[in-house]
Amino acid sequence: MTCLIVENELPALEIIKSFIKELYPRIQIVETNNLEAAVMHIKNSNLDLIFLDLELDNEWGFDLFKKMDGYNVPVIITTSFDNYALQAIKCSAVDYLIKPYSLDQLENAMQRAFELNSMRASKGNYDVLVHNLKNPSIQKMVINTSDQVHIIEKNDILYLSSEGSYTAFVMTSGERILASRHMKYYLELFTEANFFRCHRSYLVNVNKVVGINKKESKINLKDGNDIPLAIKKKDELLELLLT
Repeated sequence: MTCLIVENELPALEIIKSFIKELYPRIQIVETNNLEAAVMHIKNSNLDLIFLDLELDNEWGFDLFKKMDGYNVPVIITTSFDNYALQAIKCSAVDYLIKPYSLDQLENAMQRAFELNSMRASKGNYDVLVHNLKNPSIQKMVINTSDQVHIIEKNDILYLSSEGSYTAFVMTSGERILASRHMKYYLELFTEANFFRCHRSYLVNVNKVVGINKKESKINLKDGNDIPLAIKKKDELLELLLT
């Protein structure tokens, strides 16, 4: 079993190598700090996994996907910056680890990679990722919590609610994700017509609205729950639902 680490920071390189060796002592590790050498390893080595840093010396890590056409190797992205996850919108990478990550987080990511490796990630997955990098309208996003990175589809969101300096994402599955950012931050990311700020503390996915209780000024959602609706927002929401 062989993995490639694409990393230009020596401390980060040593940490991930020690983690990998602790988890999988027999794994063979090859390493580089630039994309040209990474491509050579991909073409000439039988790789099972790639760890890819995003900010390399004068290079952008995601450019590697454009250079590995036809080589289906699972990729785990490692970076110190969560804003790249929001901009790039991870689609085909196995996981997105924010430095400093824990041994458990790395182990979970590698287990997912090896599960995918049994069927090898298809070329189409990488094409999708490259396509998404060029299309900001892609409907996926990354949410950072205090201990995890979540990759979700926007259409799976019921609503967002402000909780002080945090924001709760309530999903159609019933999952509740408490993001480590203020609601104001996310308002700029939800400019799509199907998301509506129905209340000072709530942002709703209008595709999940099944009714409006005018008397109580509440929105009825598909999951059976209700959320507040500001009186001054009622007419605007009704107009949006009818268009």
